[in-house]
Amino acid sequence: MKRIILFFLLFYSKFLIASTPLGNVTADALVLSDGWQMRESAVCGNDGERFSGNDTRACVATKDWYTSSVPATALGVLVDHGVYPNPYIGMNVMQIPDASNEFNEKYGLAKYTHLPDGENPWAKPYWFRNEFQLPASYSGKTVWMNLDGINYRADVWLNGKKLAGKDKIAGMFHRFRLDISEYVKVDEQNVLAICIYPLDHPGNPVHAQIDGL
Repeated sequence: MKRIILFFLLFYSKFLIASTPLGNVTADALVLSDGWQMRESAVCGNDGERFSGNDTRACVATKDWYTSSVPATALGVLVDHGVYPNPYIGMNVMQIPDASNEFNEKYGLAKYTHLPDGENPWAKPYWFRNEFQLPASYSGKTVWMNLDGINYRADVWLNGKKLAGKDKIAGMFHRFRLDISEYVKVDEQNVLAICIYPLDHPGNPVHAQIDGL
């Protein structure tokens, strides 16, 4: 059996194919750490069938997406592309909107959003997309996709088919396994698209840090 392991940290993260459903990386594993694209659903929409389709429309739709490797976070990708400043330098973190609208209103952070119409950049999901090819040695094998550490929910699409939704793929750093043998192609291009949803209830960071003192 072969497997694919995809591992998303915080908002997003890592992907591989190997020979057992769970466990250590084996010699025949395919690790997809590079070649990812990311885009805000607030900008590109939520057409998982299209984003995971291997046709001209999908290529056109994703030509202006941000490039990334994984593990990664949505904010990390945007910082890498100069959309937001590095939050670890000085007081830059106060130039980046928070997931909490209450916090943004109190500290005037909503004005820093990069999205149209002043939307909170963390209120809607982000898409991650990658293209990969399996060698002929995978023919006739059972292929597993393992996802490790997605935060917080995800819809998983492969080659135009929705494999699992956010009702099942949920929970920070939980591990999930999907048998994709029916949908994955050997010696052809495969397209994986994952829609990552934020926490159900982001809370207010001020309360979390100050109320406990």
